[in-house]
Amino acid sequence: MPLKRLMSSNMTQPLLPHIIELPFDNIDKYAPPIGEPGLSILYVNARSLKNKIDDLQWIAQHYFNHVSIIVVAETWFVSGQEKFFNLPNFSAHHNVRKKHAGGVTVFVKESIPSIVIKSIELLHSLLLIEVVFNRQVICILGGYRPPDGPKDLFLRDLEMCLTLSENKQIIVAGDFNINLFDQSSEYYRDFLSSYNVFILNQLYSTRITESSQTLIDHIISNMIQNKITISNIIHDFSDHNLLEIDISPNNLSDEHGKSAVIKSKVNYKKLSHYFRSHIFDSSKTNIDEHICDFLEFIQVGVNISTYKIVKQGTQSLKHEWMTPDLLRMIQWKNYLFSKTRGKNASEEVKREYRSYAKIVTVEKRRVKNKYYANKIDSVGSSNRHTWAVLKDLLKIPKSKNSVTELVYEGKNFCESQDIAECFASFFAQVAPALSNKLGPPPYDPCTLIEGNSSSMFLYPVTEKEVIDAVSDLKLTGDGYTDCLSTYLLKNCKAMLIRYIFNIVDLSFTTKKFPSIGKTARVITIYKGGDVSDPGNYRLSVHYMSSLKSLKK
Repeated sequence: MPLKRLMSSNMTQPLLPHIIELPFDNIDKYAPPIGEPGLSILYVNARSLKNKIDDLQWIAQHYFNHVSIIVVAETWFVSGQEKFFNLPNFSAHHNVRKKHAGGVTVFVKESIPSIVIKSIELLHSLLLIEVVFNRQVICILGGYRPPDGPKDLFLRDLEMCLTLSENKQIIVAGDFNINLFDQSSEYYRDFLSSYNVFILNQLYSTRITESSQTLIDHIISNMIQNKITISNIIHDFSDHNLLEIDISPNNLSDEHGKSAVIKSKVNYKKLSHYFRSHIFDSSKTNIDEHICDFLEFIQVGVNISTYKIVKQGTQSLKHEWMTPDLLRMIQWKNYLFSKTRGKNASEEVKREYRSYAKIVTVEKRRVKNKYYANKIDSVGSSNRHTWAVLKDLLKIPKSKNSVTELVYEGKNFCESQDIAECFASFFAQVAPALSNKLGPPPYDPCTLIEGNSSSMFLYPVTEKEVIDAVSDLKLTGDGYTDCLSTYLLKNCKAMLIRYIFNIVDLSFTTKKFPSIGKTARVITIYKGGDVSDPGNYRLSVHYMSSLKSLKK
């Protein structure tokens, strides 16, 4: 059946100039976009995905392997079934209604970070997620409203999702059962316009039956300044057409999106509650098994208490001292410069540019001097911070600590494993060499010990000693990653102190230090001179944070 072009005769929203709609009578005629890959989203109305998941996987692999996000409406999952329906190399976010019909699923490529912001499962389904693509936050909203669903409740929840994604780029894809070819849809268009989002697909039917042709599957966005191509494709996967949205990579940047990443954070209140409500079994007498079980106990609590956030930053500036106002002045100067390059550029325009360029140069010098003056005032008497500011001011490059080549015993070593073994062999000989140079001590050290020098007595460890040892730990990067960080240990010491006390006491009673505590990460630090000489490096040893208090 040919795909007919239908346009509303009473369309309140004008056609958007940067939106291209392409009809395809058959999926075999579809051709993926050519050029630098941008963000591609495939929208599918499945009308039960349970018996079509293999078909969707085949379509995604053979026709849409460039697609990063797949939005599926009307999955018809029953609660608990959704976990059995996934696509390879995609992470799945499900919205399951209590009733049999409806539901929304959003599949996101595993290489793209994504989190769920809002999920609404009422008479209708709405699933709002955030993804980070090209370091930009983009909201994806998938939705479904049944034909008999109340429109006022649907618009209320849609308004909530649009409010949550305010000031961010957003793409909405869903079957809302509002036919855009009907004059009654005018209120719906006005509602969307009030939130600065607009319908992108306005020309072609999305559901064609023997008796009707309707446009009830909508692609909505606030990215109207971008070049977006929407492919409307007929396929026997469903009686709804497939919609593929391709956004040019040059447009995924600055109007709404800002540099962003997804980060994990630990809710320490929730973690403290976990430690209070769960008891660690400290009955084992093997110190190594005891430590492993304790770290596993900590890891479970950390996993339960960890949540993800999208950290959205401002546009990065070329220099730290550059202010947003100065950046705007530079952009205006560049605009004036572009006007002087034309063939018909007047002398007045050129004079205006030269005059404004002098103002920008003076302002740039003033801002830079003020920035570094404040920096030097803020460091006070700290020599280390003062030198850091001076290096930044003088553009002194930071020294690199990576070792790419080493000369040891007349041989060159370039492989990382060989270099590590050379350092180990070199520093293993340092202590004996120094010992031979110093010679034997002039007296017996045992004579300095009062009493019997062949025996030693240790007083029992008290909880106060352990608390003091934990409190004295410094919150610095230890270079060794484990679940029990110094920050976590200090924040939850009230709940963990009795377990640490048991570990210390067990170590003394069994006369054994934990094997895991004898493992450390050794980092070489370049001191100066020939970078290929192992004698021009010193070692920095980093032990696990969880055993620093035990070492004390």
